[in-house]
Amino acid sequence: MELGKTIEAGLAIRSLALAGLVQRVLICAPASLTQQWQREMADKFLLPFGRVLGGLTPRPGYLLPMSEERTASSIYEPDLVIASTGLLARQERQRELDAAPPFDIALVDEAHYARRKNPTQGSRAHPQYGHLYSVIAQGIRHRSRSLWLATATPMQLDPVEVADLLQLTRRVGAFQGDPSLMMYYYDTLGRLVHGQRITDHEWEFLRRAVLAVRDRDPLYWGFMQQAVIDGRTRLPVRQWLEQGRLLRDPDMPGLLRLIFAAAPLSRVMLRHTRPLLEIYRHEGQLSANLAQRHILPIPRIVFTEQEHQAYDQLETYCKGLAQQMAERGGTQTRAAVGFLLSFLRLRFASSLFAIRETLRRRLQRVQAAIDRLDLDNVAEPDDIDVEDLLDEGDDVAEAVRALLRQRKPADLQWERSQLQEMLATLADLSGASSKMTQLLTILSQRRMAGTGRFKQTVIFTRFYDTLADIVDRLCRAASGMLIGTYSGHGGQYVEPGTSRLVSVERDEVKHRFVRRQIDVLICTDAAAEGLNLQTADVLVNFDLP
Repeated sequence: MELGKTIEAGLAIRSLALAGLVQRVLICAPASLTQQWQREMADKFLLPFGRVLGGLTPRPGYLLPMSEERTASSIYEPDLVIASTGLLARQERQRELDAAPPFDIALVDEAHYARRKNPTQGSRAHPQYGHLYSVIAQGIRHRSRSLWLATATPMQLDPVEVADLLQLTRRVGAFQGDPSLMMYYYDTLGRLVHGQRITDHEWEFLRRAVLAVRDRDPLYWGFMQQAVIDGRTRLPVRQWLEQGRLLRDPDMPGLLRLIFAAAPLSRVMLRHTRPLLEIYRHEGQLSANLAQRHILPIPRIVFTEQEHQAYDQLETYCKGLAQQMAERGGTQTRAAVGFLLSFLRLRFASSLFAIRETLRRRLQRVQAAIDRLDLDNVAEPDDIDVEDLLDEGDDVAEAVRALLRQRKPADLQWERSQLQEMLATLADLSGASSKMTQLLTILSQRRMAGTGRFKQTVIFTRFYDTLADIVDRLCRAASGMLIGTYSGHGGQYVEPGTSRLVSVERDEVKHRFVRRQIDVLICTDAAAEGLNLQTADVLVNFDLP
């Protein structure tokens, strides 16, 4: 699933429940989204899901038929239950899942989090699955008749991530056990779509793959016969499948539709995207207006003198550190240094405040290492997972610690000197940065005449440090601006009249924005999951370098 996951899932669950085909449903979602799932199921579909609350004793909380908490012997006791994926992934909950009655449907939202830890190595390396993936594969999948995986971002780093999710479905035969087989299918199909010739061996591979659908998935094959194979190509297709006779050029588009429909992902995935909704609208099946996306030209932003100096110093530091670690570090340490240098450049591209905070923390750790001078005796770690470090966002403590091992005193003193020099350049950040100047220009153009208000605008940054800096500068630049923040740290909004920053739950920020009590919302990637911001018409990605 992709666009409108919650609504689509709710419609399907409601229909199946009314038909008597489904009684027990488990919805697993990130903790920040469980309340939203419960409200949507209650408000739009009248489904009385219990949401598992925190604490040692299992307590499902309900909205229907009234707001209340109930006791339960297990978090899996209610027939309709919503639990956070973090809770399910705990070791102590595994026994409860094994003892629970089976579910008719288990739905995992933001399913892309169930991924291997080493996706950048593709299918070449043995998969190192994360705990959530293992819980789904070894627990939830066995305890449910049907598994639904909902995500708008199934692939982030390598196609093998999609193959891992495909494997959980257990619906695609040989493809689910071999990611390279899936890639071979799509590579062959792609060459056909682009008018290239394929070998007889490849044609036979595709034919056998389609036959496998006919022989092993009669329900889906029935759908293909009704919706994919048209009357004109029905006979040629049958001759190709039964005798291997290739179709003539006029019949080839129909064969391509069949091969695409028989592809591994087509057999298990419903993908609703904006272009598909445009087709629905064009065919008269959708009457609602659809927002149009317009990507504006990126303005030319020129470094200030301070930014130019800081950039040059950072590059000198990165090159020197990389050279030191290449000479003395092992394989894992070199991987960590590559990550850290990329991370430093991301922080610099985000804001001078963000990179200053990172350099300040780095200097503290380097100084501590110099004071101890015993790091040569610390073994290099063999379990550094770059993808896990990437997910940590602001905190790169593990990478930092790894890069303090096997260092000579002279190396550490050189690094301390470099860090001190950069921090001296960044000591005074009172002036507006080049990107902040451009942001203020954009916002000034969105001021509504006579009201003092601004048209609703969303500003995105990956890093909380940058978010805090933007808020501080906007509050000083326009004291009456109604600002809100939405991040992993929670939510905040500027109180009208007093300009005081009030900390609240993130849901409160969302509701204030929808009610147009917030004009400018500054978000980290916490807003990428389950937050609907359709009332705004401009998104500024502040981290674009």
